[in-house]
Amino acid sequence: MPSRRHRKESNDPQLSGPRSNTEGPNQQEIKNLSERLAAIRLEIEQTFLLKEERVKRAKSQWQRIERMERERQPKEEIEKEKKELKYRVADMEGIIKVLEQTRVGEEEIFLKRWHLQHNE
Repeated sequence: MPSRRHRKESNDPQLSGPRSNTEGPNQQEIKNLSERLAAIRLEIEQTFLLKEERVKRAKSQWQRIERMERERQPKEEIEKEKKELKYRVADMEGIIKVLEQTRVGEEEIFLKRWHLQHNE
């Protein structure tokens, strides 16, 4: 016969609905903010990885341009590479701006959640 101690009962607080005095609108809002915060942090991580990949590409292209200049490659080819590098840098700057804006949003949500948690 199984022990009742190891079974979940229907009146177990983990299985019942919201508790009247401990869980309310603030707790639900805190939970929602925590979920948004997790999503934003994932977005920041993904954007950061994208930025790092673009930085590597730009550095590689810059090294290629330096090599071409040392080897005295035709000026037209060097200018073409520089133009492409300029676009890569602009793309990187856009990614950095998105990353900064996302971090500001993360900070705002974090502070809002913190104030709710500490009843301020």
